[in-house]
Amino acid sequence: MGVEVPELRFTSGRNGRLAWQQWGEGVDVVGVPPLAQNIELSWEWPATVRMFERFGRLGRYLHYDKRGTGASDRLRGVPTLAERVEDMRAVTDDAGVERAHLMGFSDGGPTTLLFAAAYPDRVHSVILFGAGASTFPFDPPPEVRARWAAAFPAQARLWGTPESPWIDGLAPSEAGNQECRRWQQRYERATCDAQTLLDLIEMSAATDVRGVCKDVTCPVLLPEGEQRSIEELITLPPEEMGALFERVQLVELQAPGSEEVITAVGDGSLTEPGRYFVLCAIPTGADPQEYLAAAAETEEGPPQGVAGGPPHFVNGMYAQLVVSE
Repeated sequence: MGVEVPELRFTSGRNGRLAWQQWGEGVDVVGVPPLAQNIELSWEWPATVRMFERFGRLGRYLHYDKRGTGASDRLRGVPTLAERVEDMRAVTDDAGVERAHLMGFSDGGPTTLLFAAAYPDRVHSVILFGAGASTFPFDPPPEVRARWAAAFPAQARLWGTPESPWIDGLAPSEAGNQECRRWQQRYERATCDAQTLLDLIEMSAATDVRGVCKDVTCPVLLPEGEQRSIEELITLPPEEMGALFERVQLVELQAPGSEEVITAVGDGSLTEPGRYFVLCAIPTGADPQEYLAAAAETEEGPPQGVAGGPPHFVNGMYAQLVVSE
């Protein structure tokens, strides 16, 4: 293995200890945890180790288990978003991280944005992976929210059992791998219990931090002189938004647990200093490979004939980053 499993360390939080690990060298990168994980057990699965090795090549990478989950101390109930932000500050302080690039995964998106808004001097950039101001679609109709609420308890009851559906949704390429399914069941049980999972899901469904996005000042390559915020830019009509981006950059997407990398378009370079605006324009519900194949055959305008809803960025899948000289 290229990376030695880092020491598991603990930071004293308000209501218990927070577990964290750190490895690599260079600029600080902080991984903000998803719904539930276990950083110690994650090192047992080869695909996850390969991902961690890549993270360690980005710089000095820090990840942690949020309060009540994984290797952090367990507690009844779940911490508020404000408490999660302060837990994140406590961990980064203990790890000697003064300023970092933040990588928010899934349910970690709102915490990442809140931290960036509260402590802008400690953030180089924000990267959101399957994340945004909310993990769920914004402003769902009451009947949709009711369907979610009815489904949550069943999802929690199956957590850590052979019938757990989570691997089918999160790592479909491994769904037929029985060894992986057995490991995933054990991993789920090591992250949190069923009641805690239900509490986390219900909190996630109710979370919406769009109001703080205007306060996230860590910049995202736009034309020189463009000063409008990312929140303003995503509301522009498509023709105006398209006119802003003369050079399309390379974007690589890789789902957790999968070795397959989906490469979009561009020249592969993000090295020119400036602000970059990154958004997922793939339609909600569309097959990424089908969409990108259709895009490659389309000379002008968006691909036609690809099923799906509005682009993912309308539900918060956008980010901005800055490349310094």
